[in-house]
Amino acid sequence: LMGEEQLKEDFDKLDKITKDHSERVAKLLKDLIEKVKDKFNFSTKQVENAVIAAKYHDLGKVEVPPKILNKNGSLTDEERKIMNSHVVYTEDILRERGIDNAIIEIVAQHHEKLNGKGYPRGLKEENIKNEAKILAVCDKYDALASDRPNTLAKSKEELMEILESDE
Repeated sequence: LMGEEQLKEDFDKLDKITKDHSERVAKLLKDLIEKVKDKFNFSTKQVENAVIAAKYHDLGKVEVPPKILNKNGSLTDEERKIMNSHVVYTEDILRERGIDNAIIEIVAQHHEKLNGKGYPRGLKEENIKNEAKILAVCDKYDALASDRPNTLAKSKEELMEILESDE
């Protein structure tokens, strides 16, 4: 993978919480995508791209001020806007490193929602790559299942309820 050495250096600049989260998400995605790859007719390359996307999906958080990234309590609307910009920052970093556009697309879509109310582009279900949908589930699952600066881990019951209701 062209630019992977630089990506590893970029990854090392992330805070420990984000690095640990990204590694768990990549493992979750790898396990899940192996189980569903035949259903979606994913090629070996698509699976590899999805795993790479999962590992680096939050790389743009290096651009988010630590006081927002690690804030205890809810983010203000302005802080949320800054936090949400991590997706575009990640796209920019990956593009600068010469990473395959297929990987960038997966990353770019991991916060989109089936109903079109996600970000950064408000894409709807039919315009979101299946790999990005799987990444979104793994990302959300790990975020909810882990203690984070502004939230405690949810129980398995709460997790399933949230994931099932999330569009």
